[in-house]
Amino acid sequence: MLLVGPPGTGKTTTAEALGKIYAGLGIVRHPEIIEVKRADFCGEHIGSSGPKTNELIGRSLGRILFMDEFYSLVERHHDGRPDMIGMEAVNQLLVALEVHRFDFCFIGAGYEKEVDEFLQTLDQVLGGVVLYLNIGLTFAVAYTLVAHLSPGAFLLPQPAPEDTAFAPEEIT
Repeated sequence: MLLVGPPGTGKTTTAEALGKIYAGLGIVRHPEIIEVKRADFCGEHIGSSGPKTNELIGRSLGRILFMDEFYSLVERHHDGRPDMIGMEAVNQLLVALEVHRFDFCFIGAGYEKEVDEFLQTLDQVLGGVVLYLNIGLTFAVAYTLVAHLSPGAFLLPQPAPEDTAFAPEEIT
């Protein structure tokens, strides 16, 4: 899953809320997310990222891996080609998402332009693997779901009186 939006829109907070939702629904066993970065996946040379990624995933079963600016997994060469060390990590991650689909989740977060460029680069590899959420309303929806599924899990921020952007309308 990809959470996309500008800085300060709650992508990390939404990922944390989704961890609680997914654990409550039995999708993962643990509600905590594990924040990772490129160095956690990628090795020093071609051939080292696969084993390193597999080890990370093995330690993460039953949990959610979360990576902000996930597109940094695959760096670009000066000529625009993606680096093979990062591609190896992405390939292993995709395999793990399929093999461990009932006990592993990856949530990537980032900015719209960079996410779009990354997905274009990996278009043939990804196929239908990505759930892309633009963060606009997602933050409020995730909080609402967590509050409903696990009351008392955490306190929701109280909106200021003038903040009615996400106020539910009465249905008549």
